[in-house]
Amino acid sequence: PARVVRSWDPEKGWQPPLRTPAPVPIPEGVTPEQLLALAELDEVRETP
Repeated sequence: PARVVRSWDPEKGWQPPLRTPAPVPIPEGVTPEQLLALAELDEVRETP
């Protein structure tokens, strides 16, 4: 099993384990079409 890492905050106590990074909100004014275009650009760059 994976090791569960929890952090301690003196004011809040034990914090929930962090398994994945927090999702980043989409900036205002960015359309789904722009996000798809960015994803396609990344795919093109990764393939030699």
